[in-house]
Amino acid sequence: MKDEKQTKFVTEHDVQDSGKTNVKPPFVLSEQNRRQFIRVEIVSPLFIQRIKSVEGDFWPEGQGQPVEASIVNLSLGGVLIDLNDPFLPGDIVALRFNLQGEVIVENVLGLVKRSDESEGKYLTGVEFVDRNKLEDILSEAELNMLPLEFSGFDISIQKTLRKFITEE
Repeated sequence: MKDEKQTKFVTEHDVQDSGKTNVKPPFVLSEQNRRQFIRVEIVSPLFIQRIKSVEGDFWPEGQGQPVEASIVNLSLGGVLIDLNDPFLPGDIVALRFNLQGEVIVENVLGLVKRSDESEGKYLTGVEFVDRNKLEDILSEAELNMLPLEFSGFDISIQKTLRKFITEE
């Protein structure tokens, strides 16, 4: 795992000519190629927990203790993480992390899309999914057993970022 436990969350934010976009501390807004991007540094690790394995085992509350990982990059569509334990493409997971020590984002559902092993570490790509996407993956009984607090990243992060982004 990386020694440095910081990364940046980058998302494009439309800028209207009539106003200026601002962010509240501790976040920083930077401009690149005439477009503005919100970059939120993450100073704590990500924790990942398997909900359903690709082999079919199912743990509606999560399998054991969450595994600690380091975020490599993060977007509204997913996260790339560096971890010591293998997760397989097709595994359904729950994620937890915090943004700049300000807001904890937890119970975010994800679908492992790839996992590449190198020198005993696993670079793992996880796509954020919501309960609707899981209707195609989980049985109706499994979906009903999944706690309601598990949700998609887009809903969690939108609520979080609205607290820090203002338009004048």
